[in-house]
Amino acid sequence: MPSLRQDPTEPTGIKDLTPHGNSEVKRARSRKANAALNLRKYGATWDEVATTLGYPTARSALVATERALEKEHHTAETKAFIRQLISEQFDLLLGSVMPWAVQEKHNDAGEKIPNPDALPYLDRVVRILDRKAKLHGADAPTEFIVSSPSMADIEQWVSEVTGTAAPDVDEADIFDDDRYQITTGEVVSTDDTHPV
Repeated sequence: MPSLRQDPTEPTGIKDLTPHGNSEVKRARSRKANAALNLRKYGATWDEVATTLGYPTARSALVATERALEKEHHTAETKAFIRQLISEQFDLLLGSVMPWAVQEKHNDAGEKIPNPDALPYLDRVVRILDRKAKLHGADAPTEFIVSSPSMADIEQWVSEVTGTAAPDVDEADIFDDDRYQITTGEVVSTDDTHPV
């Protein structure tokens, strides 16, 4: 007696007929989820995935696929697997746009001339290649330098920006001014009503 069967009413699309579950059912669900991933990679909608693989709804196809990814790819391979999946999707997109981007145009004399119709496709190709380069880390890393300048560095920078060096300022003693004469003595009041 078989231990599993295809069942569109089951959320995973596969009915387990054993009382405790078995590894055969898990492998079948995993194969089905991988098939769903491959269909999605080639542009199938979740409705198409559900219909093709026997899931009851598009949502159940999505959930089953996500669960399979969580269970099978929870290791360090997860990022590499997802990068590979996205990279393959970029390759498919690139393959569909590239023929339009490199389409040649000739004038009446048979000479090659720039093809203005190809510009939007060239833009798409560049964007796809840019995203793929970022996905795989092929772009040169951006370098950030963080520093804590000293006061001398700040003063040097200010002098470079302003074009002149900051003048040296001597603190003057306010009592060292020749314009004022300080005398010592006693103030005497002649008015008895306002003593000093």
